[in-house]
Amino acid sequence: MGKPSLFLAVSLDVEEEGLFSNQYDVLNVGVSNTAALERLIPFLNMGIRPTLFCAYSVLKDPSSRAILTKLKESGCEIGAHLHHWNTPPLSTNQASLSSVPASAVDDEIFAEKLAAVLELGASLANQAITSFRMGRWDLHQNRFPILARLGIRTDASVRPLHGKKWKSSEPDHFTAPREPYFVP
Repeated sequence: MGKPSLFLAVSLDVEEEGLFSNQYDVLNVGVSNTAALERLIPFLNMGIRPTLFCAYSVLKDPSSRAILTKLKESGCEIGAHLHHWNTPPLSTNQASLSSVPASAVDDEIFAEKLAAVLELGASLANQAITSFRMGRWDLHQNRFPILARLGIRTDASVRPLHGKKWKSSEPDHFTAPREPYFVP
């Protein structure tokens, strides 16, 4: 009988602070929380290689970029994490966008926002970003062609065994398979 194999996927959403505090300003976000990411180094020394799904606000911040560079050089993968409500291009009514589901964002604007995150991520990682997770797990299958066009190969936006709330526009992932999603 063969030795059993264990596969472990470790990922973190690396994003702005204050999102769930009811005092969130989408245009002036803080990212000092990223300093705590250095606590991952002992895990990296044990061979654990997490994917850090980074939001635009984090990738834009010089202090966060320094920490992320150190972690990337130690073996972390840099992935993209899209918060459509505070990623350029921004509208004049951006503050109200934090409560808008991603499915309500125009495909062209969605693509521009994702491209902005990918460009910053690639400049940090010195390579194209190929892993993605949508903010609030709010990715719908009709966005896969946009992901593919922009070079995303794997998506971590689906949470198996998580159903949408009643009368919600969230995607329903309750019966989704547990395997990774490779973008067609």
